[in-house]
Amino acid sequence: MLALLGPICIGTVLFFRENRFDSVKLAGPVAGNIEGDNQEEKGAILLYFQPVSFDPVGRKAKFNVFPWTDDGEPTFSSSMIAQQDFKLFIDELYGDGNYQIRRGERVGAFEFEADVLSMPGRGTLPSEFVYPFDSYVLDAYTGVFGDEISENGIAAFDYFYENTLPNFSLTYTRIAGWNYYDMPGELNPEKIRSERSTGKISFLVRYTRPFADRTVVFLICAVLVVNTISLVWIMWKVISRNRPPSLQVLVWAAASILGYIELRKSLPGDPRLGIAVDYLFYFPALLTSALVALLTTHVWSNRSDFS
Repeated sequence: MLALLGPICIGTVLFFRENRFDSVKLAGPVAGNIEGDNQEEKGAILLYFQPVSFDPVGRKAKFNVFPWTDDGEPTFSSSMIAQQDFKLFIDELYGDGNYQIRRGERVGAFEFEADVLSMPGRGTLPSEFVYPFDSYVLDAYTGVFGDEISENGIAAFDYFYENTLPNFSLTYTRIAGWNYYDMPGELNPEKIRSERSTGKISFLVRYTRPFADRTVVFLICAVLVVNTISLVWIMWKVISRNRPPSLQVLVWAAASILGYIELRKSLPGDPRLGIAVDYLFYFPALLTSALVALLTTHVWSNRSDFS
């Protein structure tokens, strides 16, 4: 009964932890994601950011940004009719970075790609080598202005789609990064709202591995360890003549090698070969299984006192 209830209880705990911790989150002193909860200026242009993808190897992130106003004029599910002239600035790797929108134009989403620099001091581990505990931080900048980028832009505010990405959890933090990046005022609520009142928007996006992915990695490593210890234990019994060198052990060792290879392919996010998990668990398990298969073959072939 305990053997049955144990996994069920563990699965239930993981289920509630997954639902609680692995959704898209907002952090910092200005963390509301519902219009009106952040004391934004009335009539501000809202910019909705939707994550599209993240590449931890190339350190690149893709987003859609959707400008939106809702003042009684025609709007649709995926586009709006601009009610004023404005220029949208996007800090992006490719493209112009400046998009002129005219009154009366239909405006949809703008796709952009950004460099995820993970600047020091942000508490990140920006290396796939430490998978699944690696983490990365993107600092993003956009702005809404008149004809030219200036100190006094058009009031704007940023909101975020609550969709996740495969193999990553996202945490957004609004900052006052235009004038106070990595300074004490960066997380000051008044400075954050003040910059947005002049059209200047900046925020951080932290990418971390979901709890479910880390759990799967832990379970795979546990399987590697338990199976390898079992093989070594049986091999020791065979060498010490406490157990016969049967073909079943040889088949088990050979099957373990193939199983380990498939387990490695099952790691969430398909990390590159040569991460810490490989050196600590995967490579030793492969080598040990191969040695057990070789020793079992040798002992089984050369002993005549067992059938």
